[in-house]
Formats: sequence, structure tokens, C-alpha cells
Amino acid sequence: MDDGYRAYLRAQAASESGSLLEELEKRLESTIDTLWQSAVCVEDFKDAAQEPVLHANIAQFMEDLNAVSSIASQIDVDVPVRVLEKVDSGGNPDSVTKEFVELCRAKNAEIRGRVFATRLFCEMFNAKLGRWNELVPIN
Repeated sequence: MDDGYRAYLRAQAASESGSLLEELEKRLESTIDTLWQSAVCVEDFKDAAQEPVLHANIAQFMEDLNAVSSIASQIDVDVPVRVLEKVDSGGNPDSVTKEFVELCRAKNAEIRGRVFATRLFCEMFNAKLGRWNELVPIN
């Protein structure tokens, strides 16, 4: 398979997973909205007249959960373990990204220093080598 076709297939898969992610997001929002409406209905439950509304909300919730489950089985997303641990401990997952960016900046500064030192060494080495070649001619 040529690389252009592989790139096309990867782009196609990315666009399909993007639309699946959008659909999953919509379904999750619908699920949250349905749960919110159900909570309000249960909180203000006064008589049997509200029972059909509660049953409709529960049916909608079950439909949303089934849709979320079917969409989620089609999506392959890698989530770093550190992000999941942060969420489980009640932390903000964005802090994992912030820590990673700070680590990258520190490593970048370290590598930049090494590159600068290597260039400086090469310049000094070439200068000394040039002077040495002037003193000791090659026959």
C-alpha cells in the first residue's frame, strides 16, 4: 500500500471517530439532562399525575445509556493512566497536561543547553585543529 493511501485511510478514520465523538458528546449531554429532569421530578413528586413523566424520563435515560454504550464500543481512544488516576482522586485532569508541558519545557531547555555546548565545543575543536594543522603540515 502506498503512503498516500495510508494517510487517506488514517484521515478517514479520524473524521469518522470525530463524528462518533461528537455523537457521544451529544448523547452524554442528553443523559445528564435527563438525569437532571428526573431528579427535579423526584424532588417535587406530589401525586400520581407526575408518574408518567418520571417513567418517560427513566425510559429516555435507558435509551441514552444504550446509545452511549453502542457508540463507545466503536471508539478507540487512549487515555493516559495518570489522567484517570487524577480524575479518580478528584483532581483536575488538565493539571496532568500542565505538568507534562512544564516537563517538556524543562527538557527542551536542557537539550538546548546541550546543543549550544556541543556547537561551542565543535567550534573550539575546529579552531584548535586548524592551528594544529598549520603547525604540523601533512606530507
